[in-house]
Amino acid sequence: MNNPNVYCLLVVFLGGCSGNDVKPNEPSNDVQSNGESTETGEVEQDNEYDVEVCDGLDNDGDGVVDNGLEFQHYWLDRDNDGYGGPTGFNCSDLMNEGREDGVYEIWPSGRDGMPLTVRCDLTTDGGGWTLVFFHDIAGGYFTSHEDAYHNNEEDPDAHLYSILKHLEHFRDSNGMFELRMNWPDTEITGSNIWRQFSNPTTAPVVGYEEVNVSYLSQYWAGLELSTSNETYLDGSVQHVNWFYAIGSHVPYLEGIPSYGPASNRVALWVRAPAVNGVEMITDCKQPSGYTDVPGDCDDGDEDISPTAEDVCNGIDDDCDHQTDIGCPYGDIEITSGPKALQFYARDRSSNTCELTVQGNGLGAAEQVQLKVFKDGVLFSESSQESEDFALTATIEAGLFRYDAQISWDSNSGYWTKSKTFENIVCGDVILLNGQSNTVASDYHGEQLGDLEKNNFVRSFGGAELDASMINDVSFGIAAANIPHVHASIGQWGLRMANLLSTEESIPILVLNGAVGGSSVWSHLRNESYPIDLNTIYGRLLWRVQQAELTEAVRAIVWHQGEADGTISFDDYLYLWTLMYSAWIQDYPNLEGVYVMQVRNGCGDPTWSRNVHRELPGLLDKVIGHMSTTGVDGHDGCHFFHQSYAEWGERMARLLRRDFYGANYGPNIEAPDPIGATWLSSTELQIDFGDSGNGLFLEPGAQDYFSLSDGVEVSLAEVVGTTVVLTTVAPSQASWVSFVDAEGDIPWLKNELGIGSFAWYELPITE
Repeated sequence: MNNPNVYCLLVVFLGGCSGNDVKPNEPSNDVQSNGESTETGEVEQDNEYDVEVCDGLDNDGDGVVDNGLEFQHYWLDRDNDGYGGPTGFNCSDLMNEGREDGVYEIWPSGRDGMPLTVRCDLTTDGGGWTLVFFHDIAGGYFTSHEDAYHNNEEDPDAHLYSILKHLEHFRDSNGMFELRMNWPDTEITGSNIWRQFSNPTTAPVVGYEEVNVSYLSQYWAGLELSTSNETYLDGSVQHVNWFYAIGSHVPYLEGIPSYGPASNRVALWVRAPAVNGVEMITDCKQPSGYTDVPGDCDDGDEDISPTAEDVCNGIDDDCDHQTDIGCPYGDIEITSGPKALQFYARDRSSNTCELTVQGNGLGAAEQVQLKVFKDGVLFSESSQESEDFALTATIEAGLFRYDAQISWDSNSGYWTKSKTFENIVCGDVILLNGQSNTVASDYHGEQLGDLEKNNFVRSFGGAELDASMINDVSFGIAAANIPHVHASIGQWGLRMANLLSTEESIPILVLNGAVGGSSVWSHLRNESYPIDLNTIYGRLLWRVQQAELTEAVRAIVWHQGEADGTISFDDYLYLWTLMYSAWIQDYPNLEGVYVMQVRNGCGDPTWSRNVHRELPGLLDKVIGHMSTTGVDGHDGCHFFHQSYAEWGERMARLLRRDFYGANYGPNIEAPDPIGATWLSSTELQIDFGDSGNGLFLEPGAQDYFSLSDGVEVSLAEVVGTTVVLTTVAPSQASWVSFVDAEGDIPWLKNELGIGSFAWYELPITE
């Protein structure tokens, strides 16, 4: 009806037409919508256009477009499957979709990025929280800052879990992080919720804003990168004390630092605002090409939507943020493969290890594939067409972290990931045994030993003192401070292994079977049942067997004897030889045994110390020995960290020389007398041979020499590679002893500070 004259005739027939033409939706200035008189005296009636409709125009003439209408969200539906999207960029999106708490895949960097498998808390404190870090001490402790930065990213229910490397994707529109820290299932209730601008993994706190902080009394002000070797992130920002920690490397009161008591668990969450899809509009009616139902996780594929059937193709077909869950084709069964933190012993001729994954296709798989990644880069790939599969990969020894991924294909053209074995290494194996100074735990509460934890120094099981040890059959990052727990190898053991690993670029696995207060006879093998778990010998052998390393043990280091103060030389040697012979049988590729001579004190050892000094000349496989004298820090029985660290350095030098070809020269040996001769009736010369290079006597050390006839020594001095004693009177002594006392005393040392062996009754020749 575009003819204005026709339109006017219609209006006149209805009872009113001004001299001005008025078109629909264009009310005149002097026409009122209620039909009352205008200023000209003319009366206007209501018309059919005074009700607002959804057309983007001001239908009712009130100056507001589309007012009073119901508006709602609509999402672009590119594939015309009735669902718009995508959503699921973060947990807030999932909450808005009506999801429940659980584990989901999200795309925080957008659909073109990689998805993350995360746990979403959609109910607590307003919901929308993504778990970015979790630590339960049942899984041990993080080995380094890097380890706490990302760990077990595919398993948010792991005891050690971190996706902190992805934290930048969770900033809000103002560039802030909204964070929540709590201590799940512990006596520490409540949580700290705050905002900060700075990323805690990179810098000190900037832009802190308190939201709802339960614990303010400990100087709480956010989280920042720790400058301590004990934890990754800490609270109590920029204060000398901190009471909250994320990513603890060592125990704090046998737990994790938190408010008040130590906690067994800590969690860190982040909440980003919902994205709700990148193609969303709000309107009063549904535009063409849009839908009022979101949730399509791939809006370019009509076969993917919330109502699609989930098929086994490695794709989230039904948009439930889980891939191939309940797939009608099932999964494969893996019957054997690497353990968590698996350590393989290398073949020294090829400098390699082999890892094998075995299983069954269960009718689902036509092919099974094994991919091995070396420090995150694809290293090797193999596959097999078989119902029963066994795939083997060769990896190189060295300071490399390997991950092995098993996938399968049912002729769909897509490899479905079944399992990833993480953090595998390949290196050398060493055993330790003895008494409490081989246990070498943190006897003085210094909390220093575990600071040297290293991903490439590992252990297996725990050194519990009874058969309960069978409950621990896993590898772990070696620790030092706490005795007889999972993966504990003692302070000097950890220092020794760290030096070997670092200097030789090789992972080291150490198993420590030592027991405090044990005599040599208690270390003997039960000949009728070698893995008797009621014996010290049996428990260590059982652990080595469970780790499948019996043929890989390269060296055994022994430190024991304090408990055998009353035993004779011959008896100690006899018992020790029985144990040594059992080692040769049970560890068939053993290359060498090293013996450390114990210090005086902690049981008053005597002749066992002479056995320690003489063993390399008595048994073929005993290829090295070492003193424990010449270092301070002796409390009369045990030692402080600095002393144990020195022991570890001494043993590392010997092992590097003998097994890896390191060249140090003769001074890495402890000074060891090879004979004594009278030069005159008042002068006795003690010859140290090659081990006597660089000798020096600390003032007062002459007091520890004694002669068989009791004549006193008035002077001791170093002459070349010998020590010459001068007596106060002529002597006809037939032997000379050099015996230390408890505590820190002056001693005979070489230029590396290695103390001389102590000895009893060294014969004197004419």
